[in-house]
Amino acid sequence: MSQPERADPPAHRADREGGPHRRTPRFLTVVLGLAGLLVVLLFVQAAKDVVAPVFLGLNLLIVVYPLQQWLERFVHRILAATVSLLIVVGIILGFFLLAGWAVSQLVVELPAHNDAFLSLWKQALTWLDGLGISTAVIQETLRGVNAGSVMSLLTPVLSNVTAVTGAVATLILAVFFLTLDSMSLPDRLGLVAGSRPHITTALRAFAVGVRRYWLVTTVFGLIVAVLDVIALSLIGVPLIWAWGVLAFLTNYIPNIGFVIGLVPPALLALLDGGWVSALAVVIAYSVLNFVIQSIIQPKFTGESVGVTPAMSFLSLMFWYWVLGWIGALVALPATLLVKALLVDADPRARWVNAFISSSPRAPTRPDRRPDVPRTPRSRVDVPPTPGTGTGYRLARAVSEVLAPPVLASLLMAIAALAHGVTARSVLAAVVAIGFTIALPMTVIVVLTRRGRLSGHYVPERTERTPVYVGTLVSGGVGMALLVLLRSPGALYVVMGGIATGLIVVLVVNLRWKISAHAAVAASVSVTLAGWLGGPWWAMIAVPLAVAWSRVRLRVHTRAQVVAGTALGVAVALAWLPLLH
Repeated sequence: MSQPERADPPAHRADREGGPHRRTPRFLTVVLGLAGLLVVLLFVQAAKDVVAPVFLGLNLLIVVYPLQQWLERFVHRILAATVSLLIVVGIILGFFLLAGWAVSQLVVELPAHNDAFLSLWKQALTWLDGLGISTAVIQETLRGVNAGSVMSLLTPVLSNVTAVTGAVATLILAVFFLTLDSMSLPDRLGLVAGSRPHITTALRAFAVGVRRYWLVTTVFGLIVAVLDVIALSLIGVPLIWAWGVLAFLTNYIPNIGFVIGLVPPALLALLDGGWVSALAVVIAYSVLNFVIQSIIQPKFTGESVGVTPAMSFLSLMFWYWVLGWIGALVALPATLLVKALLVDADPRARWVNAFISSSPRAPTRPDRRPDVPRTPRSRVDVPPTPGTGTGYRLARAVSEVLAPPVLASLLMAIAALAHGVTARSVLAAVVAIGFTIALPMTVIVVLTRRGRLSGHYVPERTERTPVYVGTLVSGGVGMALLVLLRSPGALYVVMGGIATGLIVVLVVNLRWKISAHAAVAASVSVTLAGWLGGPWWAMIAVPLAVAWSRVRLRVHTRAQVVAGTALGVAVALAWLPLLH
């Protein structure tokens, strides 16, 4: 009796028949995908002189596109597009004109310091001679410098200038044609949304992320520029506004932008005030730019565009390699575009967000719809959560940058250096900030990481008493050291005011929570405005910004912020006569 034939499983039958549904091995799919990606990247790298300016122009146009949409409600779309084009071209030309003006100020100022340069040159030769290095060797080396060697050094610089000019021309042309296409953009997106809604959603998220990125970068650039101008005015460096403009512009260039903005004011400080002033400029720039650009800004930049800080850094390195110096400017927007096209647009690939997104969410099954249909939420019925939105991120940035440790450190540095930058005044500023701010904040951060405190600004009222007492003790030790150093009298007054405010906040917090952020912001602003006057009256805007940020973050109520502001003003007015 014959045995009946057993049917092969579908997978075996498909393999034997070589049917069209045969599954490709996963490793082969990965290898082919990586090979295709490498080919695309090599093509983009070869065409970076065209691709990079076009993509930068696309970024600028995305930033101003909401304005174009708003204008289309009142005027013809061609006129609205023309206004957007003029704004973008103005931004491009303004960037390079301001940079050229700042550098030209240095070129004009340098001839007035020829005597100082010769004096420094003689001091350098004397110092080298003391180290055993013969000046004859240096002079023999300088004799070898001729017109040919100078031109060989200038040739790369001139070629870079030519490349920048070509990139600007390509950028303006790209913006012109992209502006023409932007007039029909809503209709085009509507056609895509009909068949590929995920792609439309991903592209809209990309546009929102680009706008947030440039907004955050611009805000932090202004903050860095203002703080640099304040530091340079205290040190006594000429042309502080030129260096402030240069610091703002170079903030858009990650990493090396800090060095470009530092060299001119440090060189001028060296010629005008000597080694101490130059060293003070380097220290001030290094501290301000490291804290703001390397610690605070990457966190907010990454969160504003939806990627982790590590992904932000890797994006900078990668796109600089692919697109050159413009790639450093558009690194995060380029990463957003790749993420939108390859991850967000494909529901099956959204698991990648768990590794690169700043706030990952559980991916939804593409083949399963929710049982309950979604309905648009009313702004009245469902209020926005405090932890989302551009306003929340901006409030966090303001609260971090204008935090009590930052403002108190600024006030103590100004008090120590107000009557001249000397080795003693610099040491006094370091001691005051170290014992009053740095040491207590280090302890607070350690206790926060160990779970002993609820946050590095101690939001819980019941946790503040031991923290404030410890800060007062540390500040008292610092005050004793300042007396031994015979520090400037203004520094004692400032530290006394800080201690007074801290004691009052400590007593009030025993029964009721008051905003220390608002108190310190108001006290520092009123002190600087009443003591120094002039442009320092602009500091009055600081407590307003801080009060808004604390209420927007829902850390304090309006009453707590108003009480803190009133307390800060009262403390400042009480100690201000001693400064005069």
